[in-house]
Amino acid sequence: MCAKTATIKDINEPFLIEAHAAVEAMDFALNCGFHEIILEGDALGVIKRLQSSNVDRSMIPHQIEEGRMKMSSFSHSKLQHVPRTSNEAAHQLAKLSPNLLYDCIWMEDYPACIKSVIDADMSLLLNE
Repeated sequence: MCAKTATIKDINEPFLIEAHAAVEAMDFALNCGFHEIILEGDALGVIKRLQSSNVDRSMIPHQIEEGRMKMSSFSHSKLQHVPRTSNEAAHQLAKLSPNLLYDCIWMEDYPACIKSVIDADMSLLLNE
């Protein structure tokens, strides 16, 4: 388990922010030495574009192409759309980001602001 928050300057469009976050997550995983990734996100349009091999004609073609190239760097990768309610930890981290002066990374740990979310997710997994 690892987590990262990053400040994103000069981007105000939610669709672009979601695409940027997906590419950053892939880059983070590659830099950590991961060979496999399951990337979950609640921005269906971004997930579908990353999964597609068609030329992207949206407002984010460069981010989509970069994401596709990074996905091909993994020996196994899976992109998965999840409802926003299933992505609460990511949204709590996103709320934290604007208050930070620099990017933060947690390895084998996570920030206190998402503890209750992680605990609830783990409880669900253990009870399955």
